[in-house]
Amino acid sequence: NDNAPLTSDPIYHPVVMENSPKEVSVIRIEAQDPDHTATPSRLSYRITAGNPQNFFSIHPKTGLITTTARKLDREQQA
Repeated sequence: NDNAPLTSDPIYHPVVMENSPKEVSVIRIEAQDPDHTATPSRLSYRITAGNPQNFFSIHPKTGLITTTARKLDREQQA
């Protein structure tokens, strides 16, 4: 694998309401693997940074990011 997967947008700006319940859909990340242009590739999605308190999870096959049981609270510092 010579090239990293490319997302459809370089930066995403989703909005999540404070105190959202568990499993609220936030955004779906879509990516392509430039090393496998002839056939659809099977990417595996994961959050690697920026989620130290595990407020979000990502489905490894679909790229759908959802909220977890942890409540977002803007008064509480991360």
